[in-house]
Amino acid sequence: MEPVMTSVDNQPKAKELPEFVHFQGTSPRTSSAKTPSEIFQLFFTTAILSCIVEQTKLFASQKGKTLELCNQELMAFIGINIAMGMLRLPQVKDYWSTNKILATPWFPGIMARDRFYTILRYIHLADSALQKQKGESGYDPLFKVRFLIDHLSAVYPQYYYPSRYLSIDEMMVGTRCRISFLQYLPKKPTKFGIKVWVNAEAKTGYVLNFQVYTGSDTKTKEKGLSHRVVMDLMRPYFFKKHCLFVDNFYTSVELLGDLLDKGTYCVGTARSNRKHFPIDIIPDNSTSIGTFRFAVGTRCEAATTTMEANESAVVSSTVCPVTAPLELVSDPLAAESREATAEVSANQDGSQGNNVQGQGKCDDKIVALWWRDRRDVLALTTMHNTSASMVMKRPKGSRDKQPLPCPTAIIDYNQYMGGVDLMDQHLSYYSMTARRTLKWWKKVFWRLVDISVVNSWIIFHCNNPESDVKTHREFRMKLVDQLVQPLLDLRASTDCPRYLCDSKGRPAKGSDVHLLGKHFAYKGMKRGRCSVCYSDVSPATNKKKDKKTQNYCKKCEVYLCAGACFEIYHTRSTF
Repeated sequence: MEPVMTSVDNQPKAKELPEFVHFQGTSPRTSSAKTPSEIFQLFFTTAILSCIVEQTKLFASQKGKTLELCNQELMAFIGINIAMGMLRLPQVKDYWSTNKILATPWFPGIMARDRFYTILRYIHLADSALQKQKGESGYDPLFKVRFLIDHLSAVYPQYYYPSRYLSIDEMMVGTRCRISFLQYLPKKPTKFGIKVWVNAEAKTGYVLNFQVYTGSDTKTKEKGLSHRVVMDLMRPYFFKKHCLFVDNFYTSVELLGDLLDKGTYCVGTARSNRKHFPIDIIPDNSTSIGTFRFAVGTRCEAATTTMEANESAVVSSTVCPVTAPLELVSDPLAAESREATAEVSANQDGSQGNNVQGQGKCDDKIVALWWRDRRDVLALTTMHNTSASMVMKRPKGSRDKQPLPCPTAIIDYNQYMGGVDLMDQHLSYYSMTARRTLKWWKKVFWRLVDISVVNSWIIFHCNNPESDVKTHREFRMKLVDQLVQPLLDLRASTDCPRYLCDSKGRPAKGSDVHLLGKHFAYKGMKRGRCSVCYSDVSPATNKKKDKKTQNYCKKCEVYLCAGACFEIYHTRSTF
């Protein structure tokens, strides 16, 4: 078939998709949540916090430790960890350091260091005694975090309705713990870790659904791992005319056909060795940048229907409604790839060659394309036809950008594929998973908290576009302040439990709190070591003086002997 020479202006118009009529934006359920903490608690509800509290206390008792804990203190504990992600220090103990350089008075003002370590050690999400061993029936490698994964997977899509464009990609939770499902991806920035499949909105990066990969499932029959992952993550959004963007790990002719059956368009880069991909569109000889070819195939109502040579491959959408049991034609693209192949090459006068044979606007068309950029780009799409546009590219060896033809499918792919990458970008700024731990499930837990924080920020920004809290950083600071406030209010109340009063840390020694304001001595509930006497070393014994007193300064939260010690402490900067 002789190619018809034409210009980019004479390219077929972009494919017109059915109008996307579904509601977009935050759910009406979020209207009652006004503050950052209220939105965050849509995901980490009171029931979830109570469950974590009970499991933490149970795990401590199993280890022979009696641990008192409440929801307010757990919220403050989570808030402290969020703050640690914003203020990076070499070690956890440095947040309670008395060194003038490292001193951060806010952290000891919320919780004592030893109390923080105690909760961090015993925090648990499930009863380890109920976990099945590997090889037993019902064994779940994600048992320790399963209930939280199931909960968040269910509530994320309830509070946010995405726009038409979605993207699916993998996310890595960095760890080198010795687990059976540890993954190694040499081309990723985080090479070792736990792989998480994520379905995110392309525009905002909001996580709609996710799965933690623990290995292939041999008990369930599937058409391939990538096929199963996409169908599982997209299940709540079938028959809504969404446009999904995936990379070449997921893309196949069979997947695009099955998504069409579910009323979903798909665009993805492809691999040449995938089944049914028409490799004839890849030229044998080298071509200039901007050249592209395409092949067109259709889905028909019966598997026996075939396309005849030189015939327009058009099937009306009324013949194949979405609810009909459509079947994929055996090798639908390769059968007529040569007859439906066209080549566009840039000429000096700006003209291109293109064969517009076989164009149609039906929803059941699958287009395979090859485009020459700095290297070959292969793609499959059900969202586009063979239209192309001019883009500004910088050819190899040139300093200036030049207009070059590019298929519309590639342009849209570059625009909408980065939903998961956008979420990764937000997580990287103030990540809570940077701290090393031997417990892999804690890495997953803190990553889920991180994702919930970012999702909360997206909802807050949509509901309050005129708010003073605009940036991700400002939102986290506001959230931390609101998460720790219930604990401070409980401590200030008259019915505060004794263990909460003891868990409050002291101001860092490097601060100037003891030199400012008014200070009064009170009779404490118990005797304590005088801070001034203990700082003095006795010449006779070469040991610090261990003198106990009941005199207590509420503002500085230290015990001081009445008289000279009280005056020395509040007038000298060495304390």
